Amino acid sequence: AQEAADIVGFSPSSVHNLPGNAQARETMAMAPMTVRVTFRAARAPDLPPALDGASLVVSVPGSVVTQYTVGQDVLIVGEAGQLVAEAEGADLAAIREYVLSRPEVPEDLARQLLAIEDWTATLPVPVPVDGMAWRETTVAGQPGLMLSDPMGAGLLWQRDGQIHAVGGTGFDVEQLREIADGVGG
Repeated sequence: AQEAADIVGFSPSSVHNLPGNAQARETMAMAPMTVRVTFRAARAPDLPPALDGASLVVSVPGSVVTQYTVGQDVLIVGEAGQLVAEAEGADLAAIREYVLSRPEVPEDLARQLLAIEDWTATLPVPVPVDGMAWRETTVAGQPGLMLSDPMGAGLLWQRDGQIHAVGGTGFDVEQLREIADGVGG
């Protein structure tokens, strides 16, 4: 846990409600990083002049994932900081509008993303349309997302500035909800 904390820049939450036969198998940590995309009219002839030389700067948070075995099943507990997107040399809304107008972005996806009212504080979660069920729910007292398919289920929620996830094979949503209630508390 200390090695992961050194890599990600925060202390990973403890998990208090693991099944009795859970065995930690592996912990993986990814250090935070920054991705910068600079827009240039020379590379994109349709670029609005106001965006020439502007940059989109995305701070990708550190994340840590611990994989447990529970009998024949696998349980994953993950945590990350919050993603931050900023603009330099232009307005972030103008960059968003330009990127979502690009022909490479499917019209349906652009329409969905443009429909997000609080887009500066919302992280879209891509969900496969075939075979994956999802719904909004409450997880550990916070608004969250439940995902499930025939192989297993997962819960995703935000609390105390961190994004948390619990999922696995062979677990139903209520079992995962009980584990999620014990993350960090």
